[in-house]
Amino acid sequence: MPQNQYLVERPAYTRQAFDEIFHTDKDREPSTCRQRLSKAGEGVKSWAARKLTRKKVTSGLQSFLPVTTWLRKYKPRQYLADDVITGMTVAIMMVPQSMGYAQIANLPPITGLYSSFFSLIIYFLMGTSRHISVAPAAIIAWMTGTAVLTHGRILHLPPTPGANITGFMENDTDVMTTTLATTTTTSGGLVDLPADEDIPPEIRIMVATAVSMLVGIFELCMGGLRLGFITLYLSDSLTDGFVTGSALYIITSQLKYVFGVTVPPHEGALKLMRTWYSIASQLGSTHVPELVIAVSCIVVLYVVKVFINKRFKLRIPIPIDFVLVVALTCLSYFFRFKQTFEVKILETIPMGIPAPRMPSLEVMNVVVIDAIIMAITAYAFTISVAQHLAKKHNYRVNANQELLALGVDSVVCSLFSGFTPAASMSRSLLQESLGGKTQVASAVGSTVILSVLLYFGQYLETLPNAVLAAVIIVAMRSTFEGYRKPVHLWRKSKVDFFVWIVTYLGVVLLEVHIGLIIGIGFSLLTVVVRTQFSRGVLLGKIPHTDIYENVKFFPGAEETPGIKVFRYESDINYVNKDFFASKLSALTGIAPKTERVMREKAVRRAKKAAKDAERERRKNVDDDENVDVTVVINDDDANGNAPTSKKQFSGKTLQFNEMSIVDNLAFELGDGELNMGNNNGDGNSKSSSDIVAVTSLDDVPPTSVRFIIIDCSMIVHIDLSGSEALANVVDDYKSIGITVYLAHCQLNVIRALQRMDFFERMPRQHLYMSIHDAVLHCNEEGMYEADDDADKNK
Repeated sequence: MPQNQYLVERPAYTRQAFDEIFHTDKDREPSTCRQRLSKAGEGVKSWAARKLTRKKVTSGLQSFLPVTTWLRKYKPRQYLADDVITGMTVAIMMVPQSMGYAQIANLPPITGLYSSFFSLIIYFLMGTSRHISVAPAAIIAWMTGTAVLTHGRILHLPPTPGANITGFMENDTDVMTTTLATTTTTSGGLVDLPADEDIPPEIRIMVATAVSMLVGIFELCMGGLRLGFITLYLSDSLTDGFVTGSALYIITSQLKYVFGVTVPPHEGALKLMRTWYSIASQLGSTHVPELVIAVSCIVVLYVVKVFINKRFKLRIPIPIDFVLVVALTCLSYFFRFKQTFEVKILETIPMGIPAPRMPSLEVMNVVVIDAIIMAITAYAFTISVAQHLAKKHNYRVNANQELLALGVDSVVCSLFSGFTPAASMSRSLLQESLGGKTQVASAVGSTVILSVLLYFGQYLETLPNAVLAAVIIVAMRSTFEGYRKPVHLWRKSKVDFFVWIVTYLGVVLLEVHIGLIIGIGFSLLTVVVRTQFSRGVLLGKIPHTDIYENVKFFPGAEETPGIKVFRYESDINYVNKDFFASKLSALTGIAPKTERVMREKAVRRAKKAAKDAERERRKNVDDDENVDVTVVINDDDANGNAPTSKKQFSGKTLQFNEMSIVDNLAFELGDGELNMGNNNGDGNSKSSSDIVAVTSLDDVPPTSVRFIIIDCSMIVHIDLSGSEALANVVDDYKSIGITVYLAHCQLNVIRALQRMDFFERMPRQHLYMSIHDAVLHCNEEGMYEADDDADKNK
């Protein structure tokens, strides 16, 4: 037995009585839309009337540039050494990875370094996370690459009559004009799209920068509108399924560099499988030198990262990616890999930082959908990593400020031939594990990237593409752990399991962006379905307590005779209002409409039987004979018994059973019986009697259930349709003599009901503070009714 006990003695409160005594806000009327708009207008006028002060300008600047706040509190002696070491280490690893991610994005490798440099600088100024590393990320690079190839092939088509969109792309020496000929045809039909390798770098950059600019604009708009909550619609199961499926595309895109083959472009459903088939069909043409380089690098990278860095938990891990890049670059230069073995290399890498230029507005018009999906995805990955590390180190990140930081990042990158950045989980965890304390590490990393751009980039021109492919493939190894997720989800949550499966299959079988949309749609559908078909339960009282629990799971819970306590475990809205009413009828065993129809049938049958009895009486009984007549409407229970109740009608006794569904009719005549139905099964009639007419449903006594109490403790919202459905339930049960009470209503639900005129159909006195308050009232009301019936029967 529990040691802590309490004894409370108080009145049974209705909600109205409780509010009158304790609720200090009882006189507050719900504000109308006009009142709210008026109040908002006054606030705007008040704000406009105030002059901008220096303090307010400073506060706004600090909000937009968080670095101006935390840098003043920076402790060089405690943080600087760790931040410098961390920044340099992460940047050294970032150099080959950024170039590899640019290769995933189907862009020149140097664009990855452009994106890394500007992303690190911008996030240092505007970010609120102390640990994440914002730069090119694998999934976002792949989505960029998909857009680049899809729209780049169309842009590379030759100009034709009827083309109506023209974009301009300038490089350092000339101006290239391309025509977006979406309707280009020949006499034979649609023009074949060019191969991926035939798309010029200028067109690729033009598409990538247009997408990045739009992504930045969308992220800035979402940040300005405080839409940081939008990622709540991307569940962990959905994100995991999306990442795991996308990883197959990323790895597949690098197989052409591993085997040294040319893969034709594929679009539409089963794109991934068709690409695998194309690669498999060309395995006989594998370029062995590139395969040897790629496989050797994969083995070395895996061994060092898994069996040395991870197993021995080195304070500063071996930057094996950078070491391999430097080593293979030197080997390729001295042994002339391109000339001797025909190995594909990076070739020309421009020095310095390109001049800023505005992306093509015409191309931006056709990449809107790609940009919207990428904006949401980039933000979802970034904020999830940021919140994970913030929780671990006990600080908070500002979701809306993260949107603004990513938006400015994307816009600036687009101006300098870069592509959309995002946080990388692997880089961020490395930055955190190395002991990085603040975003000073990002500032240090940006100086390393800048030195490569200004001085050392030209020495990477002989780096084989197969090396970058190996770096990417090994970097994606962690995504294979995602295939363990479905097994875990199946044990924990079937719904999340199916969200993962649907998202994964949508990505793999269709397209990356289509799979993401399908996953979001299915995830939201599961919420709608669970809302529409929410659980309703009957509650019983735990003996010697005022606690009410589900009678299905608590065998000791006892239902009070004549009272049904029902709890609906969801909101009531237009989606589930019908399910709410049907669930209540099913669990209480009383369907008001059916009950009413059966009662009306009982009245009609009783009237008909009475008329038949009258005709029989006139044949066999003198008019002045006084004989008592009893009309019996029987409905045997499970034991064959038919409990009855009696009412007096003008000196005659009319007898009904307590059950409402009528099966048999019988009429008593004095000490004999006139059987008008199948009461005793033989159908014999004995004699007649005076007739008592049953003229209305009021003459039919109620069912054994007299009260229904709806526990509203789990209802936090109700809309107009839900309010109407609840009022209809109250009216329907009232029509058959059953009173409905509400218990444990939330205050916001009560106010919503009041606005929707619900209490014009149900008295406020029928709201109770708790289930037990309502049960006590029902018991008291039942005792009064029993006394009244006893008085009538005397």
